[in-house]
Amino acid sequence: MAWRICIVLFFALSIFTFTPAVIPAGVAEPFVLGLPRTLWMGLLVSFAYAGLALAAALLHPGRQQEGKSRPRTKSVRDAGRHGSGDAAEYRGRQS
Repeated sequence: MAWRICIVLFFALSIFTFTPAVIPAGVAEPFVLGLPRTLWMGLLVSFAYAGLALAAALLHPGRQQEGKSRPRTKSVRDAGRHGSGDAAEYRGRQS
């Protein structure tokens, strides 16, 4: 449920980013610390996206839980190490 809220917030932030609240038409004032308000709002939106991405990654339902392990899938590199002919066969199909 929390992960779905992150998705909704992502889309809401995407829509909010292009509103006049963030990008006013033809206005560079007021300046804060010598930088236009639009730049500060862009930075704020960027940090919000980064925080939202972190929260979504931590709340994702498929995230591995402590104490539980997912089965490891066999990679091409592992197949070659264990003496299986699968890796060579796979490389042959790639060419």
